[in-house]
Amino acid sequence: MEFMFSTYPEHALSLDVNAENDQAVNFYRKCALRIQKVYVTPEPDNVEFATFETPLDKKGKKLDVNDPEMNAKSIIPYYETLLTYKEGQL
Repeated sequence: MEFMFSTYPEHALSLDVNAENDQAVNFYRKCALRIQKVYVTPEPDNVEFATFETPLDKKGKKLDVNDPEMNAKSIIPYYETLLTYKEGQL
């Protein structure tokens, strides 16, 4: 990840992670990526995935995940955890 961040500092990242892999979910959260959506693959697998993205503002610039106004500045809502994503979908 350090290579990606140092080589492409202005580019946003997006990747899908198996939601059951707690280590990966926590790792990408620590890398300042946030959950944009969660989806389940079709039968027979039914595997839950979380799409992690670099939060972006309306102009496409990276947002600071520690900014309390982050979601107000972004085009779409971002979630820090799977639980907050699921609570936001109720």
